[in-house]
Amino acid sequence: MLPCQGREIRRIGGLPAPKNQHMYFYVYILLCKKDKSLYVGFTKDLKKRLEYHKAGNCRTTRIRGPVKLIYAESYLNESDARKREKFLKSGRGREIIKKQIEDTLAGIV
Repeated sequence: MLPCQGREIRRIGGLPAPKNQHMYFYVYILLCKKDKSLYVGFTKDLKKRLEYHKAGNCRTTRIRGPVKLIYAESYLNESDARKREKFLKSGRGREIIKKQIEDTLAGIV
């Protein structure tokens, strides 16, 4: 777990199972293998959303798939997660996240 401006961030290997008293909200990044592009999304159920993408049910990733989960963050507050997703979809956000996960991208692309 990494502290980051008051947000609780967990890398993919350490994603928690939601507990009864807490619901987690996720911001995730998929690598679209066909064109090596990144897809940023938000969900309440990361496992179910990944299955949705992999089944080709998302128009945006279906034509660029297959997809691979390469990054995820968990939040206790839905508003925080949605703001983070919006930021990561911005030009500056994409620039920052690419820099943050450049080693991961170098190993894949």
